[in-house]
Amino acid sequence: MHYLPNSTIIPIPLLIGGVFKFKPNFSAMRRTYRKKKWKPDKTQYRANERIRIPEVQVIDQDGNMLGVMPTREALEKAREAGFDLVEVNPTANPSLARFMDYGKIQYEREKQKQKHKAKMKKVDTKGVRLSMKISDHDRNVRVNQALKFIDKGHKVKVELIMRGRENKYKQNAIDSVKEFITDLQGQIEEGEFIIENAPKKEGNRITALVSVKS
Repeated sequence: MHYLPNSTIIPIPLLIGGVFKFKPNFSAMRRTYRKKKWKPDKTQYRANERIRIPEVQVIDQDGNMLGVMPTREALEKAREAGFDLVEVNPTANPSLARFMDYGKIQYEREKQKQKHKAKMKKVDTKGVRLSMKISDHDRNVRVNQALKFIDKGHKVKVELIMRGRENKYKQNAIDSVKEFITDLQGQIEEGEFIIENAPKKEGNRITALVSVKS
């Protein structure tokens, strides 16, 4: 007998009235589902009444070791001192707990998570296009556009396209892009302004790449 995938219906021949007939084997269609094992969050601290062990080693808010004591007594002492009792090392024997501001710990953990997310955030390159005859108003519009991209964590590619006879004035085009970058840099209030690629000619274009490192 050959074993087939669970989804396959295996016909079983039955002799009925001298003729073989086939009956589906529905048992072959059964599937087993395994429960996912629960994994505790190792970064989650237990605090106060959530510490459900009989005794703990205790360190006070100043770092002084108070020794081993019943968890209820340790919690009372922590509250008398104006702090929470936080289990900082559950693998110790008995667990190590400390007088701390639990709300502050939660805040710092959330802050670290946000920083980590910001680092993991995908960085795109956004483009801003200029021209040789761009007006001051349009230049300011492009600067504000670039600032919005930078505020979102993106890099900005500055591009100036030279058309027809404008190709003879390469240096003027480069100077125009440099002036734009200087204006943009002057608007950056936080972070390190980085010119990743200085203005250079690529065909009939002058391009540059800038970013801000927070």
